[in-house]
Amino acid sequence: MSAGRVVMLSGGAGSWGAAMRTVASHGREATTFLFSDTLIEDEDLYRFLLEGAAKLLDLPLPIDLLARTVAIPSLREMRRRRRHLLGLAAAAREALPGLEWIADGRNPHQVYSDVRFLGNSRVDPCSAILKRKLLRRWLERHRDPAETVCVLGYDWTEVQRMQRADGFWSPWRVEAPLTEKPHLWKEEVLDWMRAEGIKPPRLYAEGFAHNDCGGFCCKAGQASFALLLERHPDRYRHHEAREQELRKRLGRDVAILRDRSGGHTRPLTLREFRERLEESPGLYERTEWGACSCMEEPA
Repeated sequence: MSAGRVVMLSGGAGSWGAAMRTVASHGREATTFLFSDTLIEDEDLYRFLLEGAAKLLDLPLPIDLLARTVAIPSLREMRRRRRHLLGLAAAAREALPGLEWIADGRNPHQVYSDVRFLGNSRVDPCSAILKRKLLRRWLERHRDPAETVCVLGYDWTEVQRMQRADGFWSPWRVEAPLTEKPHLWKEEVLDWMRAEGIKPPRLYAEGFAHNDCGGFCCKAGQASFALLLERHPDRYRHHEAREQELRKRLGRDVAILRDRSGGHTRPLTLREFRERLEESPGLYERTEWGACSCMEEPA
């Protein structure tokens, strides 16, 4: 008997495409879809998660749960948002057997506060705790490495990331179906979704490179944060305020972003970056997008 598959379903295009190929190759009965919620995802991600999982599992779409995805409290109401999402996760697990929607219960900024370290382009305690360690803990409790393969959403342009992830997930074997032929570009995966009757996550249409954490990521660059400020200014200001709170608590000049102008590097707070853009909208590193790397340990 072939090994069962656990697809790390992130809510992005890559993991969805990998899940579809896994179902086609190994069947639905042998596949589990595992999603770890940071509680700050874009509200439309949860809609896509439910629609995508229903398609993957060949189950009726839970319309009542879809309605709850448009009533998610904002980041400003984090306690209500947490209760709402944890309740939605429990209901989704019941309505869609085969979808494992889990959560640590904290969001990235709570993790930064707890570990007394602000995530940045080199170190991501949020991903380590809310994604990698939580997902691995689920595997340790529920799946035998000898009988389970982990499936990741890396594509053919991300072979080096796949190699780094392979070491972290040992002793479970790791596969990334989108690294295999026929190779697909992200836009082709989005077209695939549309052909299956699923609307792609809205962050892609807004220009974001990924559909994680509502467009926020401690590893994101200036271009990504400029886009977040443009498309979701309230969301940006939430992260700005949380960064300021942690700076005050730690009493240190730390920041998510870096300013590399003038031949040296220094911390660049989200507040300073916003004020700079308000005065000079084009004054930022337009090619600095950063990279979300939730599934592998930093180099």
